[in-house]
Amino acid sequence: PKRIVEVINRVRRDNLTFMVVSPEFNSKSAEVIAKETGVKIVKISPLEKNYIQNLQRVLDALRGAHE
Repeated sequence: PKRIVEVINRVRRDNLTFMVVSPEFNSKSAEVIAKETGVKIVKISPLEKNYIQNLQRVLDALRGAHE
């Protein structure tokens, strides 16, 4: 919980609008942070087999986070 509070404070201080999480891991902490701060959660997998397609997905996800 202490680390989550630190992240929440930093998100607010730096006016962040999104956070990147890996779908391979539990996202409960990210969901708490998003609920408290209003940031969007962007799921990006570093384990995709097709590197080029994954880069395109990353780009699309990051663009969508700014909308």
